[in-house]
Amino acid sequence: MITYEIVFKSYNLLNLPSALPSTCEEGLGVRFQFKNGNQIQNFYDASGQKLSTRYKTLNYLLPQPLNQGEVLSDDVDVNADETVTVEGTDYAGNIEYAVLRTFDYDVTEAPVDSRYVKRIYNSEGYLTHHLTITYGPIYQYYRRDHLGNNREVWQAPYVRNGTTIAANTAQRTHYYPSGLPWNTTTGIGADVQNKKYNGKEFVEMHGWDSYDYHARIMYPAYGGGFMSVDPLAEKMPWNSPYVYCSNNPVNKIDPDGRLEWPVNKTYNGNGRRHENNWHAARPHGRLHKGVDVNHTGGRNTDQGAPIVATHNGTVTRIGRAGDGDGNRIKITSADGTVSTSYMHLDAASSGLKVGSEIKEGQQIGTMGRSGANGQSDYTAHLHYEVSVDGTKINPANGANHLVDPQQIIDSRTPTQQSERIYEGGALPEVPVVGHSPEATQRPLPQIPVTEIRTPEIRTIQN
Repeated sequence: MITYEIVFKSYNLLNLPSALPSTCEEGLGVRFQFKNGNQIQNFYDASGQKLSTRYKTLNYLLPQPLNQGEVLSDDVDVNADETVTVEGTDYAGNIEYAVLRTFDYDVTEAPVDSRYVKRIYNSEGYLTHHLTITYGPIYQYYRRDHLGNNREVWQAPYVRNGTTIAANTAQRTHYYPSGLPWNTTTGIGADVQNKKYNGKEFVEMHGWDSYDYHARIMYPAYGGGFMSVDPLAEKMPWNSPYVYCSNNPVNKIDPDGRLEWPVNKTYNGNGRRHENNWHAARPHGRLHKGVDVNHTGGRNTDQGAPIVATHNGTVTRIGRAGDGDGNRIKITSADGTVSTSYMHLDAASSGLKVGSEIKEGQQIGTMGRSGANGQSDYTAHLHYEVSVDGTKINPANGANHLVDPQQIIDSRTPTQQSERIYEGGALPEVPVVGHSPEATQRPLPQIPVTEIRTPEIRTIQN
């Protein structure tokens, strides 16, 4: 954060930077203040979902830069002298509202907010200008890579003042592995759209240049890393609590700064869900031995969504379409006590085979459909099973959570020595057998000191 010159930042109980009590009594806000006096203020709900953001810019030069620790009041606001500009965004589901705060000189003689719908997100991108009279709506479509990065934004044709505007590429972005955009050939700037690496919001205001991962803030400029401790850090003591994806961003993704689900938090703008169908009745007296997981877009909008491993282990089985359950993968922990099965896959990741080592969060395939007739009877979903000590357990842990297999593994093998060796943690203790011979005692040499005589000092009396 050398280039930020931040002079104020604090953290709340959600491990997110928190505002002063006067800004948010519940302590769920965020406040950053920069050395030039500019501020960023965010507000979150109790789950960590961002509700709004405000960017405060001073329109005058400070007499001198703020000293370290010197903080302006958090109630800096627009005023009659127009010395402060305030703008921002309000978030309501898949809708973003642009907010401009101005000073009302005529009626209230106080600051007022004006809002308009800036973007409405859908499974493939977003639309803008849906309420304008002269043109619109304008549909924008994302082209994503295997990590969910928005590489291009394609703008569909639209009519403006009776003239059809041809389709074009509104934005094309290339990334370093850490997520930092290194080249944008069209549509430079966040005004085009700011959902970039992993589809996360890239905040550039005041030189912040960071990604909002819901649970944490990720700073990509120095190789990628989070600014606060992993809220699930105790599950992986061999990893730094600040690293992103175990320092393997090419092969792994971190949907929201924590992991317990086998699917991302969102896919094509839709959330995730699971059926509470553990032990539901099946034909021929059978019971459903897992839960079905998919996204909330409906129909087959989530077919092809990434499936990720929920724990470390090795692949112990790979099934193929046509043998009853479609494409499926089974992963077993190193000690053999915990295993997970991922069924009805559209495809397994390239190069995956029995014996392949798997890390938590690594993508292992994509979501498919199921059924006896060419895997097309049912809409896209993942059939997910968890076994402990050879017995299948209910993977669901409430309406919005799943059991975390890695936590079960870590609770049984807390040292995880083999993992620590590979992940750069503490090395195992190496026992030494036998005794080394005693070293020969050597006397210290005598160092001669030359005698120093001081001359006699006589006192002369007058």
